[in-house]
Amino acid sequence: MGGLLVVSRLLAEPAAGERLEPVERRLFGSFIHGGAALVIASGILLILDQPSVLRQGWLHAKLLVVLGLVAADARLYRRMQAQHASPGSVTRAGALRLHGWIAAGMVAVLALAVLRPF
Repeated sequence: MGGLLVVSRLLAEPAAGERLEPVERRLFGSFIHGGAALVIASGILLILDQPSVLRQGWLHAKLLVVLGLVAADARLYRRMQAQHASPGSVTRAGALRLHGWIAAGMVAVLALAVLRPF
């Protein structure tokens, strides 16, 4: 998930432009999507191993936040492609706003997993 923060921050810097395009693509292709697949697979294994965890409210909230992060991943990927196809199409404010939402989602996932408030 940290890769999402890196790419969203890079997207906010239009001066970086073309020289960072290969880095962004590599991050998405291996680091971000590979890590997401690993996290989702381990979550499924946890549920299969301990089905009783599905009755806990914190997990429902965490899954909702994770779905939001998956949506943010898709949005960030589309914005990255749009930026490379038409430089200047993504505003700095929009990229930083997405960066903030991703950071808030990551903090929420961590807090829900550690604190298990309900």
